[in-house]
Amino acid sequence: MQEQGKKALIATLAILAALVVAIVALGITIAHRVERTTGWTRCAHDPNLRTYAQWRQQVEFPYAAPADKLQRVKKNYDSVTVGSSKNEVIAAFGLPDLEEELYPKEIDGSCIGYDFRYYFAKPEEMTNEFNDIKLEVFFTPAGKVRWIVGNIGLPEKGSPSH
Repeated sequence: MQEQGKKALIATLAILAALVVAIVALGITIAHRVERTTGWTRCAHDPNLRTYAQWRQQVEFPYAAPADKLQRVKKNYDSVTVGSSKNEVIAAFGLPDLEEELYPKEIDGSCIGYDFRYYFAKPEEMTNEFNDIKLEVFFTPAGKVRWIVGNIGLPEKGSPSH
């Protein structure tokens, strides 16, 4: 009798696995069809750059960056302009703390760009526009600087609608 129970369990698990595969395949098919028929595209995350979740795992709050990080950004700020590439920003400022893909608020909206975040002080995990000392570099979907803004004493470059 135990042998039949094991066979039934294996059969049930096989059916569940097949269902999971079918659901995943359906999701991929729908995403591809939406992309193909509406022009909707996803932003590709650079695997060499951290996401917020990855950065968060590596820091403790309150967070304070080494002083040379801010000095490097300030020293090289004039070498980065609207239209600079992601690689040019990284060469000037160093690797960002994280890269975030940007989408419009509507469902199935296409990639509208990327955000590099450089934190210099972050007292707590919760976002606080007044207490978080940071520089953000916003890029077009093609990876060109659109807007650079922060609260580290440097002038804003570009605009969110550039």
